[in-house]
Amino acid sequence: MGEHLDTELSYHRLLSTTIDLGVLLLVNGAEIYRVEESMQRILKAYGIESTDVFAIPNLIILSMETADKETVTKMRRVYARGTNYRIVCEVNDYVRYICAQKPPLAEVRQHTQEIRRGPVYGFPTQLFAAALIGFFFTLFFDGTLKDAVVAMSAVALAKALCMQMERFHANAFFVTLVASLIHTTVATGCSLFMPDLHLGRIITGTLMILVPGVAFTTAIRDMIARDLLAGMIAGLECILVGSAIAIGSTVGYWAVSEGWKWLT
Repeated sequence: MGEHLDTELSYHRLLSTTIDLGVLLLVNGAEIYRVEESMQRILKAYGIESTDVFAIPNLIILSMETADKETVTKMRRVYARGTNYRIVCEVNDYVRYICAQKPPLAEVRQHTQEIRRGPVYGFPTQLFAAALIGFFFTLFFDGTLKDAVVAMSAVALAKALCMQMERFHANAFFVTLVASLIHTTVATGCSLFMPDLHLGRIITGTLMILVPGVAFTTAIRDMIARDLLAGMIAGLECILVGSAIAIGSTVGYWAVSEGWKWLT
């Protein structure tokens, strides 16, 4: 593969291609150690032995030493992250392929775009899936079928609104707060007209969809892997999400309860 890396432009292309795959892992929920290790393996596959990688949840810095002993560095800021393990698995498998076959960089860039443009679930599918999660979590927490239907309705309404908010790049903290507010408001409002509902079970079932379980697990795994800074940042994000859930649900319950008392 030396013919691909005989100019400064080729080194920059290699760095750009490598960091693109690293960002793809990072924005879709991969652990920090996986992001760093994958990028190091790609560079070594193309004959680069001296590399430095630094990644945190919103930044990647990638540096390498060329054959002329010059240092080339690229930095990429990450603004939004989520969870998509289909992409993480596909990138993981493709990194192994790169290490074994060392394909041309143009092919790697093309395949990276194909992974990024993979199938995306549409609005109806996401709405239906979210509603089912609320439905079955409520049943899981010993709610009745009636409770589960109310939970499903609350989650569907919140999901529809939040997806529209995300189209305008709304702050994730605010989106979570609004979702928990809607869940609790709908559940509390329905319980006023249907006294046989189990309000606590409904609220618990609806809020489970907002709990950052994957992010929390990733934070713990990062800290275990001694990526302490990345783990603490991810852990702090989980605390902020939990705070948004608590604030939204408290305000929703208080507003409906106090509003009903005032009206009656």
